[in-house]
Amino acid sequence: MAPHLSVGLLADLQRREDVVAQELEREFEQLDRVLKKNGLEPHVEPREMELWEREFSSLDLHCLRRLAANFDLSDELPAPGNDDNVDDDGPMNRYYELAAGKKSFLTRMLTPASTIERHFDHLIVHRDNDGFYLPIDFERPIDYHSRLSGPGWIGSSVRLLAECEILTARLALPDARAMNYDRESTCLKLILEACHKTRETGSALILT
Repeated sequence: MAPHLSVGLLADLQRREDVVAQELEREFEQLDRVLKKNGLEPHVEPREMELWEREFSSLDLHCLRRLAANFDLSDELPAPGNDDNVDDDGPMNRYYELAAGKKSFLTRMLTPASTIERHFDHLIVHRDNDGFYLPIDFERPIDYHSRLSGPGWIGSSVRLLAECEILTARLALPDARAMNYDRESTCLKLILEACHKTRETGSALILT
C-alpha cells in the first residue's frame, strides 16, 4: 500500500469512525505533552473541516531527499534519482550521520565544518509513512515515543514549507530544468500542497 498524506484526518474520523477518532485524540494529547516538554505551545487540531488526502511514492520522496542532501552539503545537484542510485548516496548518508550527531572520518573530510548547517531536516529527518507535521514553527524535528504508536517524529510544516520553497526555486533554474527531475518535482509539488493546506486550516499533516 502506498503511503498517504492527510490533513483533517481527525475531523473526518469523528464523522465516520468514532473509536478510531478517540485513538487519534489520545495521540494528539501525547504530542502535546512532547511539545510542552520541548518548550512549545500545544497544537489545537480542528474538529470541523474537509479531509484532504493524497497517496505518494516512497521512491519519489527518497529521490527528493537525496537531491536536498546533495544540494545542502555540496551546493550541487545530483543526477535525477532512480531505483539504482537512491539507496547508496554519499551525501545522503552523510546528512543522516550529521543529523544523528555522528561524524565519520569520511564525513569530516568531505563536508567542511563551515557547510554543516543542515537546511532540510524537516524534509529529510522524518519517517516516510508514520508521523506528524504540525503548523507550529520550531527548528528541528522532534523524535518521541508514544505508548499508542511507538517511536515517531514530529516535524514543523512551517519549516517543511520553507525547505520545499528553497528546493522549488533551485529546480526552477535552467541547469536543473534541463536534468528532468520528474520524481523529485512530483513529490515536491505534493508536499507543498499539503503544507499550504495545513497553513490554511491549522490542521496537522499526518503520514500513514
